[in-house]
Amino acid sequence: MRSKKGINSIQEHTIYYDIRLPAFLPEGNERVRLILNLEIQLDDTPGYPIVKREFYYCGRMISEQYGTVFVDEHYEKIEKVYSIWICPDPAKKRKNGIFKYHTIEDIRKINSIECIRRM
Repeated sequence: MRSKKGINSIQEHTIYYDIRLPAFLPEGNERVRLILNLEIQLDDTPGYPIVKREFYYCGRMISEQYGTVFVDEHYEKIEKVYSIWICPDPAKKRKNGIFKYHTIEDIRKINSIECIRRM
């Protein structure tokens, strides 16, 4: 059994977002709320993979919703988060490019015989 105390025991450092705001998109008759983070990144080669920092920021925007947007195990209430990073002077290999990183559900159907072989 998981310890509820262990979930909140992580001490994380403060993140300073450049611009972070809630956005509302019309979809039919209801509005969908999302959190948008816009970052201006002057140095796109800071000595670590910048995409890892982007995923970290998105993860923090999701985890910060606990207790305000959702509680307990009501993960269905988590609002979407988007993080857009603008690099005005990127490294030469990334000039004039748009790079999209995202998580998707990728379901692959296999039959039971293949499943047994993979185990």
